[in-house]
Amino acid sequence: MTLDFLAPLAANSPQPDLPTHAFLRERLGECAMIIGKFEDARKAYEKALEIRRRLTFATAQEEKHAAQIEALIWGEIGQTWRYPQRPH
Repeated sequence: MTLDFLAPLAANSPQPDLPTHAFLRERLGECAMIIGKFEDARKAYEKALEIRRRLTFATAQEEKHAAQIEALIWGEIGQTWRYPQRPH
């Protein structure tokens, strides 16, 4: 379960595309968690964080909000380690 069918984001991707791609990765992580694919979920969340690191912010408030979202994603990554992997 991946977003491999999407074109990879180039290093110089337009700023407006980055939040959308990060959001999609976060949702993919949630879906993977629900069906018990914890490793896939972890990878999706890690990719979301990687994308979010490339964002720039106009205000301190935006930066604070982004930090809160990143903290939530880190919490979800922690949850992926909590549950045992099921054999496929």
